[in-house]
Amino acid sequence: GVSPSAAPAELREAYYRLAKECHPDLHGDDPGMAAKFRSLTDAYEVLRDAAARERYDEGPGGGTAAAPGSGWRPGDGPRPEDMEGHRTAWQEVLQDKAILRQAREEFWAELQEDLQEAAAGALAGDFGPLRRALRE
Repeated sequence: GVSPSAAPAELREAYYRLAKECHPDLHGDDPGMAAKFRSLTDAYEVLRDAAARERYDEGPGGGTAAAPGSGWRPGDGPRPEDMEGHRTAWQEVLQDKAILRQAREEFWAELQEDLQEAAAGALAGDFGPLRRALRE
């Protein structure tokens, strides 16, 4: 951790040090480390932005720290309104899923076209399209 008055350079240094410890590339499919890395990154995104950090430090409704009875306190993590403009991990997953779905559909359409061309050629005695389809 760092002190609440940590300078941007100190925050950056702490973030990089902690990120190296829990980066998903170093821990394979460990969902706990991936979640820790996402939380760390989300917190750093808020803390490195001066305006978001100020809102975070004030707590909900302004003022210092948390408003009594709000259920949210500094240290609980970033509030959704502090994350405006930042992509969340969930948004990235959904976008990646849509991209993969589109790529899969394009692959199957191309494969179907290639196989139809190969079959038509083979029926006509031309095996060139079939050979090309098998090589690709």
